[in-house]
Amino acid sequence: MSDIEDKANGTCGVRIGDRARSAMAVLLAGITVVLGGCPQPPPRPEAVVPREIVIAEYNDRAAAIPRLWARARMQVHLEGPEGTVNWGSTLGLSNAILILEKGSVPLGPHNLFLQGKEAGQTVFQLGATLEDQVYYYWYDVFGRERGGIVVPLALADSPEAQRLPVDPLQILSMLCVTALPATFTDLPVVGMTIDESDPFERAYVLTYVDRTPPDGSIGFRREMLLHWSVDEPRLPFRIHLLDRRGVRTVTADVGDWEPIDVSAEPNPPANPPMMPTKIDITFPESGSWIRLRLSKMTTDPEVFDPDVFLLWEWLPFERRLLRVIGSPPPPTPAAEENPT
Repeated sequence: MSDIEDKANGTCGVRIGDRARSAMAVLLAGITVVLGGCPQPPPRPEAVVPREIVIAEYNDRAAAIPRLWARARMQVHLEGPEGTVNWGSTLGLSNAILILEKGSVPLGPHNLFLQGKEAGQTVFQLGATLEDQVYYYWYDVFGRERGGIVVPLALADSPEAQRLPVDPLQILSMLCVTALPATFTDLPVVGMTIDESDPFERAYVLTYVDRTPPDGSIGFRREMLLHWSVDEPRLPFRIHLLDRRGVRTVTADVGDWEPIDVSAEPNPPANPPMMPTKIDITFPESGSWIRLRLSKMTTDPEVFDPDVFLLWEWLPFERRLLRVIGSPPPPTPAAEENPT
């Protein structure tokens, strides 16, 4: 009997046969009864909301977020061929800034900027820039160690792009603020199933299907689990990213949903849109993980300089230190300081 079955059946992991053979098990079972038993799963919903409504609700919330600025507390553990990297903390003051500005196409790509600081100095930055048509990751450890990788947006999800230790486009998909495909006759498309494998986390599972570079083969790209519950809102709580094999290579558990300040918008909605402020990302194959905690979320366009998304203009060291995949556009002239 699995742990899930134990919880569903109210046995709390103590089997009938075990009780007969173990006095300790009998004692534990008695304690369980005295203390009120193990938790019971919530009631099973009677209705299944159609896929069209689930996606429309998600997209209506995402459409109310044209841009985003947030403080972040970030902790990173990366395992790679060059060693282990540990940085940051989710405790104390913020150590990162997250900025998003959506492009003209609802499904993306979009501008993204995530910058980490330590002792007042920028130690890493990752993002995507529509102006330069690339996404990237670079690091600068107090001038002692510098480097990074740049990938053209046209090569997103290609085998070459797997060299990034942290993929900005993956981070973007886990913020739950960008649109899903809302048509069901063309690619990309989203399918829906119901998952009841864990009665404590019954879910609508939205599976994103699209073509994959470089050969355009069709495959499952992403799974998003939303609560299927009597009293829980239909919001995502887990996201899986899939590789070309269909293997779940990245998982994000998202929660602690909080409203975004949209008071600066021309016609702010009566109910501000919400987003997860707790995002825990794991990479099962490598053992790497990222913890992200967001606060002070706002859509106010006056909070940041839109030029912050430019890569080449604000790169703090020589371009030759970056590994460039493919042939991205030529860099813009170098500048003296970062606008953030």
